[in-house]
Amino acid sequence: SYWVMAVVFSLVLTSSYVRTLIKEADLVFLLPLEGKMEPYLKQAFNFSFISQLFPLIAVSIVALPLYSAVSSGGITGYVLILAQMILIKGLNTAIQWRMTYFQGKHVRWLDAALRFLLNMMLIYTILQAAYAIAIVFYLIYGVYLVYLTNAVKKQPFQWELHISDELKRKQRFYRLANLFTDVPHLKKQVKRRAYMDWMLKFVPYDQ
Repeated sequence: SYWVMAVVFSLVLTSSYVRTLIKEADLVFLLPLEGKMEPYLKQAFNFSFISQLFPLIAVSIVALPLYSAVSSGGITGYVLILAQMILIKGLNTAIQWRMTYFQGKHVRWLDAALRFLLNMMLIYTILQAAYAIAIVFYLIYGVYLVYLTNAVKKQPFQWELHISDELKRKQRFYRLANLFTDVPHLKKQVKRRAYMDWMLKFVPYDQ
């Protein structure tokens, strides 16, 4: 049961993001003011963190009966675990924010895989009340966050990446709404499935 909860919570904690609400036109008008945008970006980070607490709390409520059935910690122990998960969510969001300064999807995928494994082990130790081991994972998180903070100091703000992420989130909302009504703002997207290229060998390239 603890491993099931660790995997589910790790998926929620790892899937962190930062909503900047930046649009395409902002690349033209706000680019000269990039040095003065730090207060706004801090507010965007706080907004993103708070908005991501609702799915975490919802999953915690669903998992409460399972925890009560296999643990003797009671509600007080579960509230302590939830408080630590909120802290872990903040660490994941902070790391995800710093990862947006790096170019290359492979770096972000590697970071997501690393954080998922770290989250899973950390949550499992918390559920087992093995706080001596959990402190080690917290220290690893702290070192990793400090390393990324120093690594991105000289990196420029990735305007194109944030604009693209905002457009993708908006399109996902439009696709959801399109299930119930016609959405004129929905854009058709074509995505290559490279893993299916082998099927093209069976299609003759002729008239």
